[in-house]
Amino acid sequence: MVYWFILVSTWMLIGSPIEAANYYYISTTGNDGNAGTEASPWRNPWTVSTRTFSPGDTIYVKVGTYTLTVQAWTGYNCSTVRITSSGTSGNPITIRNYPGDTVTFDVGATGANEAQEWPGIGSCGNVDWQVWDGFAIINAGSRGTRFEGDNLIVQNMTISQAGATCPTCACANNVNGLRIDDSTNITVKNNTIFNWHGNSSSDNNCTAITAYDSTGLVFEHNDIYNTNVAIYFKGVGSSPVHQNHTVRYNYIHDLSMYAFRPAGGDGDQTVNLDFHNNILVNMTSAIEPKDAGVLTDNQDFYNNTITGYTSYCFRGPGVGSVGWKYYNNLCYRSGSATYDVYTRENSNCSGASPITSVGNYNFFYRTTGFRYYYGLSGCAADYSSLASWKAAAQGLDQQSLSGSDPLFVGPLTSAVGFKLQAGSPAKAVGRVGGVGGGAVVDMGAYEVGTQCIGLESACQASQGQGVSGVRGMMRGGRR
Repeated sequence: MVYWFILVSTWMLIGSPIEAANYYYISTTGNDGNAGTEASPWRNPWTVSTRTFSPGDTIYVKVGTYTLTVQAWTGYNCSTVRITSSGTSGNPITIRNYPGDTVTFDVGATGANEAQEWPGIGSCGNVDWQVWDGFAIINAGSRGTRFEGDNLIVQNMTISQAGATCPTCACANNVNGLRIDDSTNITVKNNTIFNWHGNSSSDNNCTAITAYDSTGLVFEHNDIYNTNVAIYFKGVGSSPVHQNHTVRYNYIHDLSMYAFRPAGGDGDQTVNLDFHNNILVNMTSAIEPKDAGVLTDNQDFYNNTITGYTSYCFRGPGVGSVGWKYYNNLCYRSGSATYDVYTRENSNCSGASPITSVGNYNFFYRTTGFRYYYGLSGCAADYSSLASWKAAAQGLDQQSLSGSDPLFVGPLTSAVGFKLQAGSPAKAVGRVGGVGGGAVVDMGAYEVGTQCIGLESACQASQGQGVSGVRGMMRGGRR
């Protein structure tokens, strides 16, 4: 994995010299009274929760299905399988599947246990520099995983609920495949997260990923589907703040509600967000912040491909937000939808938008026409074509395009199907930064045609291509 190599190399360069590593093993043929060596392995994954590890240690879990049972420390905010020790910048503590082995953790959420909200694996408390790698989490009930700490990596997981829904899980109690709390610098990548619905109600608290009050989160190369909401940032307390997050190269599809909700409650604030090179398919709304009382400042949404939305491609942030940008996105809908772009501005209907600092070079395709909404009470204007919106003098979308089919290569059953054909009208008409002086790029997620969107393993299997393209690797974040 290129990203993993770069990250590990960085830890080695900025951290202390690599310490003597210890290797421990867990096997279905082991015993928790053993020494934990490969010849004498432990039996149960939760035995790691009672042991102390040193920076650089690796715990290998060998092939098999391990049924997790509730332990004394298991609770709402503490996983059954946890590691209480911290690594260091050059020497993380790693727990992973033995190379080549399929390792499944069955949380055992069947029958009455489906109402239990404790997570199967993860960290609890203030831990640092850990890597969780390569497990399948099944039958997870209300929660699959929970992570709290700093400088953690969660990768190569498969996280699913019990069946298509959890009949006794209440969405209002937060049904999450992966939950992050009060953390800094967590990277979540190459995970498949699906079947997160909770009970039959359509509630945005049923999510693949929910994060609370955190800084510097990176969600990349994940495949998320069959859930109410894919990614949701929420807060706790009177004035929670999310900041400096990156969401990129994800394939998110077939949702009951939203792909991304950047702020979830009055008083929440999400600042400095990059959301780029994602493919979002079949949902009500792609970008759906909560209404009044939510500030989402300095957020960049660029080079995303968004198809099959029935409500909004983009819904703008609340009044009082600043620095919202949307550019180089491709919004595609065959049929009707509520709005392609819906903005919430102040009472001034003329002049530059007080919220949107860049809105341009987007591509809209709708078989039933374009709709753009500008304003709120006292200032509301509804436009039924891109041409009428361009003429409205707000200065947005002046170089945006509409009307032509973007010509995807197809079939639209995987991320690679959303690449553009050579003759696509969306090719070479975008601009880096969404400004006229920016370098020319294609619109949509495949801005240079070589990015890997979704799981890296899927890209390697289907195309044998690089991880994310040269430009994507070089820019690495906000511009």
